[in-house]
Amino acid sequence: MSSAKLKKAIDFIAKRAQERKKSSKKTKDSQSRSDAEKFKGQILIVNKEHQAAIIFKETGVRLSLTERRDLFDLLKAFYASQEAAVRFDTTAEKKAAMSAKSMASTKQGDAVFIVNNFEQAKTLKFKTRNKTDASQIQANYVNGLSRRSKSPKVSAGQISAGSQLGHGDRGVSASQFGIDRAVEESVEKFDLSGAEASRLRSIVTTTRQKYDQKINIATDQYLTSGGKFNSSFRFILSSQATGRNQQDARLERKVFTETINELKAEVVDVKELQQDTEAVITHALAGKKSSNKKVKGNSARSTSRKSKESGSKKIEEAITSVFAVSRGVEAIGIKTPRKQKIAKKSNISLMNIINSQLPQTVMKNMIPPSLENQTGRFASSTRITDITTTRKGFTSMGYTYEKQPYEVFESTSGSRFGSIERDPRRLIEGSIREIAAELAIGRFYTRRV
Repeated sequence: MSSAKLKKAIDFIAKRAQERKKSSKKTKDSQSRSDAEKFKGQILIVNKEHQAAIIFKETGVRLSLTERRDLFDLLKAFYASQEAAVRFDTTAEKKAAMSAKSMASTKQGDAVFIVNNFEQAKTLKFKTRNKTDASQIQANYVNGLSRRSKSPKVSAGQISAGSQLGHGDRGVSASQFGIDRAVEESVEKFDLSGAEASRLRSIVTTTRQKYDQKINIATDQYLTSGGKFNSSFRFILSSQATGRNQQDARLERKVFTETINELKAEVVDVKELQQDTEAVITHALAGKKSSNKKVKGNSARSTSRKSKESGSKKIEEAITSVFAVSRGVEAIGIKTPRKQKIAKKSNISLMNIINSQLPQTVMKNMIPPSLENQTGRFASSTRITDITTTRKGFTSMGYTYEKQPYEVFESTSGSRFGSIERDPRRLIEGSIREIAAELAIGRFYTRRV
């Protein structure tokens, strides 16, 4: 990568992702959070069992199955009446929202609605000045139960306090969106190559995986390469228990901060590697000392550099091999590298790069008639386990996934669920080849291990 171009791109990403909304408030929201909350035509998911759990936690009232159903019918009628008032600027926007709504339900007990934006969803949940809202409906229902005729009244505010609305549990969190958008904008703004763009995306993905941050949607499913929203995308809102929502928010902040730091560190790594490369090549060209020979520049026989991906290692062999090949001849003073060690290092690096992108790529490709994404568990379990070289010199990649319960979908499993269309191997191998094509990898084989 070009160090200068990369530095400009990463400086832009850090500034853009941390940009603050222009406001007179002392504490200003991030611009990405503001943009996410204002996005028109969002999807709100309300879950029957979640609402019953919040009521029990905040009031001690355990609703029967019949009471849960009756209360939820009231909530659905309320939200449906509010959805009917939502207006769109174009027919295409309405169609996209309706399509997103039809695919948003992923759990038993879900009911899905369209709202104008985050602010309206929050107001429909609870607002002190409201004559009626979702929390007031629930409070009235609980207070109206015959077995509670002598119990203290439950307030709408009490029920509302037990949960908070957010984007991250079922959709894309504001912090995730802020990073993703900044990266995709930088790709277009600085005309980054496919390899450069992949490297930036892999840093983001690897950091999220490190903390097991939930990823419900792949970046290219909702953003274009220039950082614009795909026309079919809609933010998804859902309710979480207040403690869980706050815990997720802390994790999101931690991942966000570390991602920015990792991106900034990438510039230092590239610059230092270039300096190391120049020093080793200078030493190789200089050969033995001579009074009538002058070689300018720092010189080093070899160097060790801490790599975030593979620890401390000598780079002399890798550098000398690249230099010799680029010149087409074996230069004086440059050792011929040992092929097996070079290949091993190369395979480890390739495996790390593919694994950093594979779960996201698999998730993106999980569309009918293939397996469909529900929880992200299957996609997150996919990984390359080893990369070897065949006798004929071709690359062979071994991969695996969480076989319980997904192995039953393999066409050769003998299970009634098995089919060619839903075969996990077909989905994973296709995703590996998609990544490989972007990395310009030649002919290779895949095998499930």
